[in-house]
Amino acid sequence: MAQAVQKHTYRVKLAEDGRGTARDIEFEAYGADAALHLLQRVCGHRPVELFEDGRKLASLEHSCRHGFWMVSN
Repeated sequence: MAQAVQKHTYRVKLAEDGRGTARDIEFEAYGADAALHLLQRVCGHRPVELFEDGRKLASLEHSCRHGFWMVSN
């Protein structure tokens, strides 16, 4: 029997953008891949922290120039 796919609540904490503005974004999605897709559009080159259902998944930074994610915990 197939397991039901469950939505999760994601929170993204974006670091300051050079003007002193940090930002939090919260949304629901079916997986962390959807969260990364959103981050590519909104984070620019700022470091971010990604949380799933209140649990920190990782600290990330997207290299817009090279198109890959740098991940740390």
